Amino acid sequence: MPDRCTHANMVIATTMSEIESAFYDIESIKNDIRDMQYGLTELDGKLHEINQRLRSLQAVLEEICPLPGSSSPPEDPHRSVPL
Repeated sequence: MPDRCTHANMVIATTMSEIESAFYDIESIKNDIRDMQYGLTELDGKLHEINQRLRSLQAVLEEICPLPGSSSPPEDPHRSVPL
């Protein structure tokens, strides 16, 4: 009986150790995801800025050489979602 108890205790201790290790892995993954979200938010802002500049250039270009039936596409309020 003591051998079984010792074995059971070792299994429990090993399992607890593996669970604690998993907690650290999960925290590491969460930090990686936060870093990616920060990067994506930064990229989203830069792309919006570039898009605004292109719209301005397009407006100036249309004044210089208007094309028949040309107009800027309507703004889509759902095209990006904050992270």
